[in-house]
Formats: sequence, structure tokens, C-alpha cells
Amino acid sequence: MTDIFIYILKVALAFTAFVSVLYFPFKNTSGYTLKKRVYLGCVLLAFVLPLSQYQWEFPVEVSPQVIISEEVSFFDDAGSEEVGVYMGDAPAKPLWMSFVGYLPLFYVSGFLVFMIRLGGQLSSLYQKTKDARIIKINGVRCYKVEGREIAFSAFGKIFIGNQFDRLSPNEQAQILKHEEAHIRLGHSWEKIFLSVSGVLLWFHPGVWFGCRRVAEWQEYEVDKCLANTEGTKRYLELLFNLSFLKSTDTVDMANMFNSFTKKRMEKLAKPDRRLSKRHLIPLIPVVALAFMGFSFTAKEVPAVSESLEKPLPSSGSLPEWLNQTMIVFKDSGDLHFVAPIQRGAAPLKITSKFGKRFFPFDKKGNRSKSNTKARMHSGVDIKAKIGTPIRAAEDGVVEKVNLDASKPRGLYVYIRHNSDYVTLYSHLSKVNVKVGELVKDRGIVGLSGNTGMSTGPHLHFEILKDGKPVDPMDYLLFPPPPPPPRNPKGRSSSKDDGC
Repeated sequence: MTDIFIYILKVALAFTAFVSVLYFPFKNTSGYTLKKRVYLGCVLLAFVLPLSQYQWEFPVEVSPQVIISEEVSFFDDAGSEEVGVYMGDAPAKPLWMSFVGYLPLFYVSGFLVFMIRLGGQLSSLYQKTKDARIIKINGVRCYKVEGREIAFSAFGKIFIGNQFDRLSPNEQAQILKHEEAHIRLGHSWEKIFLSVSGVLLWFHPGVWFGCRRVAEWQEYEVDKCLANTEGTKRYLELLFNLSFLKSTDTVDMANMFNSFTKKRMEKLAKPDRRLSKRHLIPLIPVVALAFMGFSFTAKEVPAVSESLEKPLPSSGSLPEWLNQTMIVFKDSGDLHFVAPIQRGAAPLKITSKFGKRFFPFDKKGNRSKSNTKARMHSGVDIKAKIGTPIRAAEDGVVEKVNLDASKPRGLYVYIRHNSDYVTLYSHLSKVNVKVGELVKDRGIVGLSGNTGMSTGPHLHFEILKDGKPVDPMDYLLFPPPPPPPRNPKGRSSSKDDGC
């Protein structure tokens, strides 16, 4: 619900920017067809822009983000002491933030009210169509309804009321031509589009003001069209007669000269200056800025450094750059690998173990369930929510880091423990270390994620001995529970099998 509410706020912001620029060009100008099309286009654009997403990349020197935490000891159900991370108590929220949380609920309440209102209007129109008596006047199919309306049109149908019978045959013919022009120009569909937009942006006064203005432009558009075909003087006489018919049987001059009919007559008798396309030039930079602000997202790409491209040794030897660091590594017999995810309230869940399995992706990187050839899975997949802290299985030095989430393994970290052993942590959502950094006390190297070729949030963990992967379950000091049982075809029954 929060994402939808944020999207609506972006739409309202874009709509406000567009309407603000259009206010002065639209003021006291004619060219109602152009004005109407530009306005409807801006409304549609305001809804579309926040949905489009484009990424542009720029190189940046990525520095590791330091996580300050307090380590505390606790015991799991088996009585084994584990090291957890205490992130501190959450700060108290200010009073105003407690009200902000209710804004989406407030929006939904208003949306339902206006949606019911629109549904009632459409239901009333349907009922009028159902109860109307169909007659033909001058060869035009009309729906006779009870009411004080003279005539109106909706969705290809012309409705006439009791006042229509008081007109002369010539005036009736003019009214029918007027409503046929509304149908021909598709004004009903424009109104329903604006009504739906008004329901979605019910809190924005500019939307409802725009609905009224578009309704006026539609009348001006039809008046101009009929005045050109029937003659301006003749059409003005029709509007003059209709102004008294709409009020009362008694001539009410005050009502006539304060009515919308008077404005229509003034627009015909004394038209405003015509709106031209050059008046819309200020709209172009506003649309461009909105497109860049709502549609483009920046993606940081780490600047390529020499250390990131260092290959891992394939046998029991240290790279030259590590030998120069004067770091003393543990002997292989002194290494004690622990699970990279802390065991606490819930036990770890292995979703895919070491060994051959059916890979969930094809050679092109697309998700596939039809693979028939088993492939080697060189590590274990541990189910973890996105953002779970990942700790080094043993002390060591960061040997390689990848910050490109589009790679098959996503974001990953290699840690060198000595000349024999290296561990890999992949599909991370965030990397907190850099190449050459010493990781002590099994510090946090990153956060679990779902990057790369992955079917769900998890950590892919590997142990490499002399450059070759080995089963981590044979080395972990506190091994997690066994993997779920497999079905007869050899596929894991878990849906979150990872990658």
C-alpha cells in the first residue's frame, strides 16, 4: 500500500508542475481543441512517468561502509555459545511521524468514497437508459427521460428531457446537432477518463478544477463547430432562447446574464486570442525534468582497480601482493570455520547442498525448470532474508570483491584464510569490506541478498581448498540442520532452492 501511495504522490507532483506551467498560456485564449488535448496528454503523462524506469551508470570510487555494532554472547537451544550482533535500541519516533503512517489509510478512505460516487453516477445513467422511451426525431434515435434537462449525450446516446418538448422544431434540430457533435468528438470518453483521474487524485483540487474547465472547453468546441456551419448569428439566437428556458417560465434577466450560457455567447461574439504551439514551449523543459526525476535512477559502478582483477591462486600459494602485507596466517590445523549466518532464535535452513543438482537457470541465464542434466553445485545455499548480516567463517584477508549485481554470482566476497583455504560469500545485497582489508573476529563482510542468478533471497557459501571447492558441511564447526529431502527425480522439494 505504501508503494502505491508514493506513486500517487509522484503523479500529483508531476500533475501540479504541468498545470502550473499551462495556467498562463491557457488563460484567456481560444483554440479549445488544442488546449483540451494538451491538458489530457499532461494528465496521462503524469500517470505514466513514475512507472517508467531507466538506469544510467557512472563510475564512482566505492569506499566500504563501516557498520558499528556491539557483540554480545548468547546460547542457542543446544547450549553452544554463539556471537550475535546487537544493533542498539531503535530511536523513538517523533510525534508527527505517527500521523504520517495513517496517510495511506486516509487516502484509501477518500478513494473509496469517490469511487462509490462515480459508480453511483454510472449506475444512475444506466438506469435512465433502461427506463427511457426510445423515439426518433428528424431521423435521430433519442432516449426520452423524465427530468428538467433539455438534452444531453453520453456514450453514443442522446437523452432528451421534458423541457425539450417546449422548443420549436428548428431549435430541436439545432440541439440534436449539438449533441451529435459531442458524440462525434468523443467527449463522453474524455469525461470518464478525467473522472477516473479525479478518483485517483481526489485530494488534488487542481484535478477537479481541470474537469470543470475541460467540460467548458468541450462546449466551446461544439459551439464553434456549429457556428461555422449554421451561422454565428443564428446560433447565438438559439443560445439566447435556451438561457430563459433553463431558468423559469418567467424571464429572469439576472439569471441569464450570470449563467454559463452567457459565457458561451461571449466566446462566439468576441473570441479570445488563439492559442498557438509556441505558447507551449515552456512545457518542454518541465516535462524533461519530470522525466529525468521520476524515470531515471542512478546506478553506481565501481571504478575498476587493479586489485579487483587479481586472479585467485589455483594451488597452495599466496599471491605476491598478499605476501607483501606481512600478515601472518593461521595454519590449516588451527582454522575453525563457523556458519556465516548467526544461529539464534531460528535454525539455519539449507536450501541446496553441495554436489550435483539440476540448475534452475539455462545457459543464457533465464529461469528454467526443464533442465535434464545435473550440474555441480560447488557450495551450500543458506536461506536468509535480504539484509541479514553475513560474517566471515574465519579470520582472513579480503582477496577479491565484485560490486556488479548483474554477474551470475551477484555481489560477492572472497576471503583468504591461508595459502590453502579461501571462502566465498555470494548473492549479497551489500558489501561492507574492500580488497586487502583484514577481517578479524569473524567480522561482518556484507548483507545477504538476491543479486545475480538467484531464485530467492539466500547466501551461497563456498570453501575452496587449494583452489578447488569442498563440501562446507565437512568443515563447519556448527553445521546447520540437514537439507530437505529430495523427490525421486532428484530435485529438491524446497521452493527457495537459491542458486
